[in-house]
Amino acid sequence: MVEECQGLLYLKDKYYEKKILKIGITGSAGSGKSLACSRISASGLPVVSCDDIARQVVLPKTPAHEKLVALFGKNTVLPSGHLDRKYLRTRIARSPQDRKKLEDIVQPAVLEELIQQIDAAVEKSLPLVAAEVPLLFELGLEKEFDVSITVAADMEDRVKRIARRDSVTEKQAKALVALHMSQEKKIEKADAVLWNTGSVDDLYRAVDELIYRLSSSGTLV
Repeated sequence: MVEECQGLLYLKDKYYEKKILKIGITGSAGSGKSLACSRISASGLPVVSCDDIARQVVLPKTPAHEKLVALFGKNTVLPSGHLDRKYLRTRIARSPQDRKKLEDIVQPAVLEELIQQIDAAVEKSLPLVAAEVPLLFELGLEKEFDVSITVAADMEDRVKRIARRDSVTEKQAKALVALHMSQEKKIEKADAVLWNTGSVDDLYRAVDELIYRLSSSGTLV
C-alpha cells in the first residue's frame, strides 16, 4: 500500500524493528538525491556517499586508477594526474562495452569501502545511517539496507541539471540518463519515494518528515 504525505513523500506499508536503521538512498541522475542526503547530514546523522567513495578509489596511484589508465589510455588523465571524469562519462555513454569495463574495475573497490564506512557509522550508535547509492537497485544492494528510498524528479528537470552540472548538451544528458535503470522502476522497487518537484525547502521538509518517522518509531507509517 502506498501513502501520500505532503504531496512529496510516498511510503509503502512496511515496518521495522527498533534498531539502528541503515537507509539506502538512490535516484536517477539529476534527481536531487545528493540534496536530500545533504539535509540528512545537516541534521547530524552520518551519510556515506558512493560518489565520494568512487572519487577516492580512483585517485592517482590507486590500483583502480592505474587499471583505468592502462585500459582507456593517457587521454583519460588530466594534467593534475587525476582522471578526466567528463571524458570518461562521454565515452561510456557511447559504448556499453567501455561502460562495463569501467564498472568491473571501479565497482568492487567502491562496494568494499562502502560496507566498511557503513559499519563504522553503525558503531556510533545513532538512530540511523544513510548511504547515497546511485546503483542501489542495479547492483542488488537494497538487501544490505533496512529501508530503500528513491528521490525522483521530472525528466526535464533532471536533464537540465545534468547538462548544467557536467557542461554537456541536453542530448548528451539524456544519453547518460538512459544508461541506468529507469526512474519508474526505481520508484517501484523503493520503500519510500521523495518527489523533488517543488522548491528546495519542499524537499527538505519531506526529508525531515521521513527521518523523524524513522528515528522516532522505526516505522514508515
